[in-house]
Amino acid sequence: ADGGGLVATLELPAEPAQAAPGTPTGSALVVEDAEVYAMLVERALVQLGWNVVVAPSVAAAREALRRHRFDLVLSDLNLQDGRAGDVIDAATAAGLPAGTSVVVMSAEVDEATRSALAARGVQAVLTKTADVQLFLQQLLDHPALAA
Repeated sequence: ADGGGLVATLELPAEPAQAAPGTPTGSALVVEDAEVYAMLVERALVQLGWNVVVAPSVAAAREALRRHRFDLVLSDLNLQDGRAGDVIDAATAAGLPAGTSVVVMSAEVDEATRSALAARGVQAVLTKTADVQLFLQQLLDHPALAA
């Protein structure tokens, strides 16, 4: 594509998939400003049995965190109005329940960023891929999210 951005594809079955036994499900906050990627991640998680709230910005994430409790907070590293650290701050300020998994995703992540995020309590830093199914499988297979 001429835009130079991430091109993502996801093949979804006509019938919603059933969550496999042992697949963690619950409520998820997806903080992603790339509308199409957010939609693909949301749809795939919903088909796996998750209740999903999508926030396209740090401001929207703050509002969602004030109103709801989540089992998973999945945030893009770089958002138009801030960074994943701002989402983590908002989650902490909202009283993030113990056991909530915090995962950061980005197309490009260096080791220093990974270390800094781990020090802030992020359980996983995943690389966004053009294959959204592969990304979601990596997310759901991550040991930090095991039920």
